[in-house]
Amino acid sequence: MSQLKVNSIIPVSGVPTGGGGGIIQVVTNKITATSSLSMNGNEFTNVSVLNTSITPLLNTSKILVSMYMMGEGNDNDSNFMIRIERDISGGTTGTRLGGVDSGSRLGCFQILTEGHDSGNTGTTTTYMQFPNYLDSPSTTSACTYKCYIRNSNNNTWYVNRTVSDPDNVGGERGHSYCTLMEVSA
Repeated sequence: MSQLKVNSIIPVSGVPTGGGGGIIQVVTNKITATSSLSMNGNEFTNVSVLNTSITPLLNTSKILVSMYMMGEGNDNDSNFMIRIERDISGGTTGTRLGGVDSGSRLGCFQILTEGHDSGNTGTTTTYMQFPNYLDSPSTTSACTYKCYIRNSNNNTWYVNRTVSDPDNVGGERGHSYCTLMEVSA
């Protein structure tokens, strides 16, 4: 059997502006365990089970971040805000991907609005596929991508399960994941 080993893949026509070439490596973190996170209305809480690290081979590489989280919050008609941040080992911490703060408005990666579910008052099961994000960490040090969640009403977020978590036909259990792909540039 033959193997082709490369540390950079560039398309024949070159790398598009703001884009990348080929995938150099892939790291994935699949979570099937359940957990719960108590919210402090003034802070974002780390969904630590989704923390995933990758060490880029080249400092010119980009990292394609793909996250999915299944869960349910115990609040009716309220927002759960999501932030994605990157920490570089031995370097910068808390570099936010996505939205920025403006005045009293908090920047976030995504906003999840909990609606009213008439069959289960006050909760709505949510499957969150976050938009993919192409990051440029400019390093060969380990990069850890972290997911944070916030709810201004100090409620609880349940990962991979519903609030009531019934052991019956209507009960739901899911999985969450974070996949990081190094893209040559």
